[in-house]
Amino acid sequence: MEASYHRHDISDKVWALLEPHLPGQRGQWGGLAQDNRRFINAVFWVLRTGAPWRDLPPDYRKWGTVHQRFIRRRRKGIWEKLLEILPDEADIVRDAFNRYEATVSQRGTIKYIRERYGVNWCDATFRRMLHEKLYTGVYDRGGRVNENFCPAIISHEQFDHVQKLTSKNARSSPSGKVYIFTSVLSCSECGHKLVGYYTRGYIYYRCNQHFQRGRCPHNHSVREDVIEAWLFSHLEEEIDRCQLEWEVQAAARKRAITSTDKAALKRKLSKLKELYVNELIDIEEYKKDYEIYTAALRQLPDPAQEAPPDFAAVRKYLTADFKAIYETLTREEKRTLWRSVIEEIKVDNAGNVTGIIFG
Repeated sequence: MEASYHRHDISDKVWALLEPHLPGQRGQWGGLAQDNRRFINAVFWVLRTGAPWRDLPPDYRKWGTVHQRFIRRRRKGIWEKLLEILPDEADIVRDAFNRYEATVSQRGTIKYIRERYGVNWCDATFRRMLHEKLYTGVYDRGGRVNENFCPAIISHEQFDHVQKLTSKNARSSPSGKVYIFTSVLSCSECGHKLVGYYTRGYIYYRCNQHFQRGRCPHNHSVREDVIEAWLFSHLEEEIDRCQLEWEVQAAARKRAITSTDKAALKRKLSKLKELYVNELIDIEEYKKDYEIYTAALRQLPDPAQEAPPDFAAVRKYLTADFKAIYETLTREEKRTLWRSVIEEIKVDNAGNVTGIIFG
């Protein structure tokens, strides 16, 4: 076997950890596995190089044979169980989740992992990893769920946060360009996300529901720098408007909930009086229930209030020197900044911002 292949092989230390947990051991039920270590090295070669199975070097045996063996082990849940005994791989996964959480960039995280650990994940592999519940210790396959299948290497809180970030549907750009408002800009006409593209030295966003499917009348593009300029000019008034709207709506919800609870108790008091008048309950029972309902009315707690958006966090960007600081940021940092405070910016066909939702 060529020396270049060996750099992807597992170490003696890792093999010593894995070997006792693999099927096909002497004394176990079933056939004796042929060269388990070479098979594991073949699997790691595919995982770490990101190459298709057909490119597996012949020294690892025929790719079809190795692939079928890999599938059989996967169906038996062997690979999932091995997660708890691969500390080196667990460290890479933790680092990848931390990196993605900080940058919200799949391509950037893949590049970082490749340069730091020599592990070459493809885009599809990393996307699957970001949604893999097994990293939290939960087995969820084919309707079968085991909450304590193996030790967690990612906390449930971090996993849920990453799911929220990926749910924003950030576009994976084959060109490698960073689109600052990807997953933030949306079409006022159809509600779909606007998609970024680069042409003639500028970055634009357009509604692909029109350009690719003809389902939306939004047939104009909006330039990225125009959106940035609009935000710097109108952000303060938008914060004031959104905060006032939220406070008015919160007060209305509070009144509605309180009035509903009061109305229910008053109906019970009215029914109680009706029962007493019709001699269906005696005076003692009437007094007892009357005290219970009136006490409940007096002690009616304030309804739980929904936590407001963090308007203070947005206002800190209105300082005089913010624009100067903003210009020093990388495009990835600008994207992360806007996503951290704004959930959605709605743009109409004329390129006008029609609304902002703060996160």
